[in-house]
Amino acid sequence: MRKLTREMAKEITAVGMEDKQSVEVIGYLIWYSIGMKQIERRLLAEHVAASEIDPSLMPNEIRVIDAFRRSTKAIECKQPPIDGKGSERILVRETVTTAERVVRNIVREVIDPKEEEKLLYKTQEAIVTLEREDFYFLDTQIINPEVEPLVERIKELFVTFQTTHDDKAVRHMCIETIKRMSPVMVKTSGGVYFVPVKFEDQLRSFTTFVNLLELSSAYMIPLIKTGDTMDLVRKATVSQLNTAMENLKTAYDNRENLTPADITSVVNETQLSFGIIDDYQDLLNSDLKDITSSLRDMQRMLKDVAALKKDRRAKNENVRQLSLFD
Repeated sequence: MRKLTREMAKEITAVGMEDKQSVEVIGYLIWYSIGMKQIERRLLAEHVAASEIDPSLMPNEIRVIDAFRRSTKAIECKQPPIDGKGSERILVRETVTTAERVVRNIVREVIDPKEEEKLLYKTQEAIVTLEREDFYFLDTQIINPEVEPLVERIKELFVTFQTTHDDKAVRHMCIETIKRMSPVMVKTSGGVYFVPVKFEDQLRSFTTFVNLLELSSAYMIPLIKTGDTMDLVRKATVSQLNTAMENLKTAYDNRENLTPADITSVVNETQLSFGIIDDYQDLLNSDLKDITSSLRDMQRMLKDVAALKKDRRAKNENVRQLSLFD
């Protein structure tokens, strides 16, 4: 039985369990939401240090080329047509990529079912070039004055994105942190996970990190060992492991058509499942009996699937193996 920490005792009191020393905490329910859109890399690093989550979870350094592509992609939008007919979209397409420069065109897509030419592309509304020989700078050529505000917006975002990460990068940090704690998803629609009590310290660091972020929050609620809570964890764990086994078997049977991304996904999911089996043995020993008996077959299939990534690409890009945590 895990000794109660002061933090756990406070949480148990908060949920109405006054007789704290007579209960056993088996783990935590954890859920979180990320509301921020952009964050300075410097500030993100400060939050990582303050919360004491693993600094290796920080996103890679921001490359200028990535800031350029993000800033141009950000201006894509749907616009009302000038004449009020049909529909129009502003798109960005990369036309040149060399060691010296990257060129992206602002393209106008016009759809008008009533016209003879129902789909029209104006491929050079503006041209935005990132020169990168001696130092990086933007060069812009505006062909259609109507898109000048969009070009100016690209210039602004290009400066901003060189020092900021978006919410996608932060969400990736969060899910990678959760994955390291043998999570079991108990509510797929709401993103509620169960995490064993052995990861309490890491989980506290994670919730501290999320709560430091703007417009974001994370909660961890202790799960007291009762018949109902054990049944909840048992069903969720067995269901998740069975799904992972089915995904691995599907990937193995269809291995001739897997893409490298498919292989990475199923390998990561299966390795996570192996960790869960190890970490949940004491808690759910008898319930994992059927699954552990299949471990050797899983390890064999995983080895064969993982070996494909280095020497084979998919023949069919439409085949997609989804992970529980993608």
